[in-house]
Amino acid sequence: MFLRTLAPQPTPDPHAEPRERLRSALLKLRERAKVLAGEIHRDLPDFTVHDITHLDALWEMADLIAGPGYPLNPLEAFALGAVFLIHDLGLGLAAYPGGLAELKQGSGWQDALSTHLRKHLERVPTAEEIASPPPEVERMAVQERLRALHAKQAERLALVTWRHKGGPEYHLIDDPDLRQAIGPLLGKIAHSHWWPVSRLGNEFNTVRGALATCPGDWTLDPLKIAILLRTADGAHLDARRAPGFLIALRRPEGLSEKHWRFQNYLLKPRVEENRLIYTTARPFPQEDVDAWWLCEETLRMVDSELHQIDVLTADLGRPARLRAQGVAGIESPQRLKRYVEVDGWSPIDARLHVSNVAEIVKSLGGEQLYGEDEPIIPLRELIQNASDAVRARRLLENRPTDWGRVTVRLGSDEQGAWVEVEDAGIGMSEAVLSGPLLDFGTTYWGSALMREEHEGLWSKGFEPTGRFGIGFFSVFMWGHRVRVITRRYDASPRETRVLEFRTGIESRPLVRPVEREEQLQDGGTKVRVWLNNAPSAVGGLLHFDFVEAEILDLGELCAWLAPALDSNLYVEDEKGCRRVVAASDWLAMDESKLFHRLTLGRYREIELAPPLLRTLTNSTGDILGRAAISTSTLDTMNPFGGAGVITVGGIRGDRMPGVVGIIRGSTRKAARDDAVPLADSSCLAGWASDQARMIADLSDDDGVKLHCAYWIVLYGGAPGKLPLARADLTFLDYEAIATWRNAPDRVAIKPVGVWSGPSSMPMLDVEAWVSGTSNQALVSLIRKAMAEAWGCSSSEVRVYKRKNDEEVEVRDDDLSLGWEPLILQKP
Repeated sequence: MFLRTLAPQPTPDPHAEPRERLRSALLKLRERAKVLAGEIHRDLPDFTVHDITHLDALWEMADLIAGPGYPLNPLEAFALGAVFLIHDLGLGLAAYPGGLAELKQGSGWQDALSTHLRKHLERVPTAEEIASPPPEVERMAVQERLRALHAKQAERLALVTWRHKGGPEYHLIDDPDLRQAIGPLLGKIAHSHWWPVSRLGNEFNTVRGALATCPGDWTLDPLKIAILLRTADGAHLDARRAPGFLIALRRPEGLSEKHWRFQNYLLKPRVEENRLIYTTARPFPQEDVDAWWLCEETLRMVDSELHQIDVLTADLGRPARLRAQGVAGIESPQRLKRYVEVDGWSPIDARLHVSNVAEIVKSLGGEQLYGEDEPIIPLRELIQNASDAVRARRLLENRPTDWGRVTVRLGSDEQGAWVEVEDAGIGMSEAVLSGPLLDFGTTYWGSALMREEHEGLWSKGFEPTGRFGIGFFSVFMWGHRVRVITRRYDASPRETRVLEFRTGIESRPLVRPVEREEQLQDGGTKVRVWLNNAPSAVGGLLHFDFVEAEILDLGELCAWLAPALDSNLYVEDEKGCRRVVAASDWLAMDESKLFHRLTLGRYREIELAPPLLRTLTNSTGDILGRAAISTSTLDTMNPFGGAGVITVGGIRGDRMPGVVGIIRGSTRKAARDDAVPLADSSCLAGWASDQARMIADLSDDDGVKLHCAYWIVLYGGAPGKLPLARADLTFLDYEAIATWRNAPDRVAIKPVGVWSGPSSMPMLDVEAWVSGTSNQALVSLIRKAMAEAWGCSSSEVRVYKRKNDEEVEVRDDDLSLGWEPLILQKP
């Protein structure tokens, strides 16, 4: 292409002067691009070769793919050469005249840094940590931003100026007239190599006229240039991109190493019968099986690109179609191995795949995942997704911390009863609606798409409750007919979109434009599910059957389910519209009202001493809970989960036994049945010790104190003056046990109320019968106290339990007290 367009032509050449001007400008551009391209490996050492050898090779690839008769005039050849040289230069920091400071501009940098810090720290980073990241984290963020921005930066490079301390100005295109005339278009074409093929027809379907200095028939067709750029660049896969010696020097790792290795095997491609043919210098051995499969995947992408380009040019009626329209052998791994050879193994496509996606979603999106067929689970997941969306919008728009609304509606129509959850959150784009939402197991939060659509959200500390990409599918536990209406908060009402499942997940959902009456006037999402079971029927959302059947109030149920939500939660039903949770109201609401919310008003006989409710905070002042040690044994038998709860994102997660109130937590499971407090052990211990001091002063009931001591010790607190055990009718605190005069050589510990038969040794009754919790801490503390009484170290005290009428010694790491007593023996 270069030789027949820009190289000197046989004389006489009537267009020698404009041809020479273009050729000279392109060669100067090449010299400067060579310098920039040579810097890329400094910033992205694991990338395959992106230097001038790659850029020059694109001419060869374009000739191969387009064929010898592809129409290209000198101006188009200049444009093609320019975008070849420019398109990848943004992968190096040298392409940014402002250097690292320029790359760090904008919230995208903060998002990238926050993403890698979250992985590094395994938590949301603080503002101080983002401001001073570890060098390795900053390096990863730089590499991510260079990859993400390189195509966009290419659009600027034709016009960018480099200058140092008042020295001369430098441009890639030295000719100012040429730079101003087509520089912006060249940048846009260079950028386009990162676009989807479908966008090319919309952006580049107009042929530009000739420049004033060129002959009139030297027009510029940007679509041709964009097509040649993306196909030549994508198809350039051979050992020139990954020389063996360079692999040995750079030692790439992970996925990058596989890219290097598979390209090192490949020879230059050729074209036969409209197909690119890739062959190998040597077969792939067994140790490079992963590299072969990556090669197959990459060639499949090249094939798809060529096919899409061919369809696009045919649809647009362009006569100039590429000679190469696919990749040979890509139809199957067995066919491909004829060209990309293997040695000692056969490429059978045995990768893990799911043959019945609908059945997997049905199972893992419902009771099989959550462990029970509970009708409240979809409600929990929908409120969670809605509150995440509200929280995201609140951060993006810098709204007050109590802004945002989630509404749960209950109603019916000709299709039956339905539940609807609506939020005023960020809403979903069509890309999200047809992508992550429907991709089971793929979460939108934290993804590249999220950071592209909502730049700055991640770096503002956004922490979603939903992290697994499966919660939405729980709605099919309710029914088969589902409608999602959504609109991005920054879009117009006409851009509202509707997604409908009419017969469940077995059939494809329908995405359609919105009817006028369905338009959302503000951003957000509305999910409606028609119910298989009526809300009040057996198995329905509001039906509860413990001792006797009863119908729950929708408002009380939603408040119980999301007791610490940071959005305003409303319900609408036949009783009207009412707010049941004000944003973060749990932090200051009346103790009795909070207790009512946590127990659905049941078990009112459980007394709560309001002065015991205390706020838990960490070292930076973040509120981690508001709770007290429970003074009632009845609380542990509450069928609604007890009055102590660990919330995840403000939504009920696991129980917090022995506690009244709310502790914020986190979980690694979608079912949320193993939520753990965010408060660390020292925070919980400090709070529990505080509770011990207050209980000792406020209560005169030694039985209550004994009960509370168990939980205080369990949460790491110091029991202080609270009794740890009871001997006959005497309650003994730590000091009383440690100063036991004439202590017997053997002492038994047993749970209160458990009869262990006649025994000659003294018995210490302890509060240790609660199932599902550990009592090792209490046993260890009593063992330590007895060691002081005996004048020895705790490790010297032997511990035994009865087994088959014999005593068996218990290991130090297994001191749990069951129904049988534990026997402590003086050494």
